[in-house]
Amino acid sequence: MQYANCFTPIYPLNYILLMNPLVYTVFLVDEDLKTLLLLKNYLERKIVDYSIDIQIFTDAVDCLESMKQHPQLVILNYQADFVGITAADSMQLMKKLKAISPNTEVVLVAGESIQDTAIMAIKYGAFDYIAQNERTLKRLELLVYKLILEQQRLKAETF
Repeated sequence: MQYANCFTPIYPLNYILLMNPLVYTVFLVDEDLKTLLLLKNYLERKIVDYSIDIQIFTDAVDCLESMKQHPQLVILNYQADFVGITAADSMQLMKKLKAISPNTEVVLVAGESIQDTAIMAIKYGAFDYIAQNERTLKRLELLVYKLILEQQRLKAETF
């Protein structure tokens, strides 16, 4: 181990990451339980290099109440039909999620690509807007990896 001065050791990045294991929390929010379970199982199978806690919510209120856990990522179905919440209100739900936990990234997933909706989602703080297609699962997997690597980089910088 090298020393910058007699008080500050210089640690390599891999040492920092090994000494500071993180559990990354991801919330999946959709009214369709089958879709949530499919996505959860897919991500758990694909993301094996990191400790990841994936929680599923079929109810927006339950998700809001759980935001005190400050997940790193919320993947929200934009067109979900939650009780008392319409698709248009999904933007409001995203705003509430960000108000409770500003550092949480929110990804909106929609059945179709609507440019105005995507622009509005990004304007209101979404990390990304994904139109569902045959590449959706892979794209979400890559987004989770990207966020994990970014969290690790930030943690290493503050160490």
